[in-house]
Amino acid sequence: MTYGNPPKKYQFKKGQSGNPKGRPRKKPQTSTTLADDLRSELSEEIMVKKNGETKRVTKQSALISSIATSAINGGSSQQRLLVQILSMSGMDKDNPIDAKELQRHDEALLLELQKLGFKIDEADHDT
Repeated sequence: MTYGNPPKKYQFKKGQSGNPKGRPRKKPQTSTTLADDLRSELSEEIMVKKNGETKRVTKQSALISSIATSAINGGSSQQRLLVQILSMSGMDKDNPIDAKELQRHDEALLLELQKLGFKIDEADHDT
């Protein structure tokens, strides 16, 4: 029994590794799209105080509420934004927006984002 030569009782058995589970494999990096990041960010919940009462709401709900409040208080850019959101969602019509029209709106939005320099993968937004 010397340094580097442990007693037989503590030596590795034949055919048995010293690290049976081994080193964990590297997780493949999944690239997320802008839409995925935005969806996940807007779905997070935050605490909001409204009328003296604290409530849990999604960031999306808080954002829409903030835009609506600013629009009501006279913010012209928020008023335009609110009208655009209403028209894109189909809430400005008696009939709700259909899938083809929604897809056209999505494609127009993607083109605008590409013009601004955002990289968008074609395969990620196919339906």
